[in-house]
Amino acid sequence: MLLRIQADYPGLGRLTAGMNIFRKLFGAKPAQSTAGDGRSTPMSIPATPSMVNAEVSGQAEMLKLLEAHLIQSGLFWPEKVPLLVDRVRAKTGPFQHIDTEAAFAGETLLSVAEKKRLGLNTRMKYSHAFIECCRPDMFASVEPKSAVRNMHIAAFHVISRRQHLVQYRQSGVVQKVRVSPMGIPDSCREVQRLRATYLINEAPTLPVQTCSAACCQCSYDAVI
Repeated sequence: MLLRIQADYPGLGRLTAGMNIFRKLFGAKPAQSTAGDGRSTPMSIPATPSMVNAEVSGQAEMLKLLEAHLIQSGLFWPEKVPLLVDRVRAKTGPFQHIDTEAAFAGETLLSVAEKKRLGLNTRMKYSHAFIECCRPDMFASVEPKSAVRNMHIAAFHVISRRQHLVQYRQSGVVQKVRVSPMGIPDSCREVQRLRATYLINEAPTLPVQTCSAACCQCSYDAVI
């Protein structure tokens, strides 16, 4: 997570203030070990039960939101959506990125003739197992694999923004946030007007209703 720290401390003071904020948000800096040639190498931080629980909870939220997006899209048969999500869930462990490629897996692939008949991109690979979950009447306007990836990215940013606000509140040092447009300029014209400092409990909800991006990537940045 990118944390933009705004503090009126020159030089070392600014660096020290920044490190203190990171420690309060994410815990102590991990210890360094020394390699055989004298170079320092980073050591991983052992996962505590609370960290594991938070990670599992976050993944569950993201998969639930992804499932909702898949159903709302109208691109998939509603009864098939849980199957797609279960494939992704089965390939995702704690502290691993959710990999939507698992949703596309299958033992056999469509032939070029089959892809042409369905109006799909003939250069892309589609498994029969994945396409059977899709509504063919939607292929004329939506490329299904790209749509799933975009819905996953959208779900990721929704959950990420929510978690960041929780971390900011729990830190005890972040009282205000700024909305930071991160997507395509034409899609973020509306959010540009929200580039202001807000009390953390008064920050506007993202994405804004008029957002036209395939997935909103705007963020909340801590203001110190």
